[in-house]
Amino acid sequence: MKKLKPAHPGTILLEEFIVPLGLTQYRVAKESGIAHSTMTQIVNGRRPISVENAIRLGLYFGTTAEFWMNLQMDYDLRLARRMKLKALEREVKPLDRAA
Repeated sequence: MKKLKPAHPGTILLEEFIVPLGLTQYRVAKESGIAHSTMTQIVNGRRPISVENAIRLGLYFGTTAEFWMNLQMDYDLRLARRMKLKALEREVKPLDRAA
């Protein structure tokens, strides 16, 4: 079964916040203090949401920085598990708690 690619936080930012609220990327970038080029990269999935930008987005949209950081962390973990889990399972020797 083919797995769906996890949604980048920038996709969620665009589809769940910017578009429904009738905003533009430029306006959000300008009013939140995020460089327009950074905003474009985030929305296009080419850049992660940094801690500072998570705070800015939280303040701008009335959410929390944790909301944005959790989206980023979840995305990063899903990608890492998809791409590296099998190799890491071969390398890591779990702690033997019975010993």
